[in-house]
Amino acid sequence: MPVYTYRCIKCNRSTEAVRQISERKIGPTCCDEPMKQRITPAMVQAQILGGGKCPGYQCVVTNEFVTSGKRRREIFAQHNLVERGDAKPIKRIKTNDH
Repeated sequence: MPVYTYRCIKCNRSTEAVRQISERKIGPTCCDEPMKQRITPAMVQAQILGGGKCPGYQCVVTNEFVTSGKRRREIFAQHNLVERGDAKPIKRIKTNDH
């Protein structure tokens, strides 16, 4: 689900919230009123780590800036994450049932 940014009109406080696209206009409350949605640039995750024009990315799990493939692998191992496309296929069990 996407992360949306909201701002309170009265106190100017900002917050982020995970919402379904259909619920994006419904913000959290602050100062007893719903907060207004803010339009912010999308977060871009670099595919190249540790070099090139894209030196890293902001990890959505730990919120740290990851700059190396080693740290990325550590985070994946610590949080039991699987890279999209790296999941192992499920083995089918053959039975003699006809």
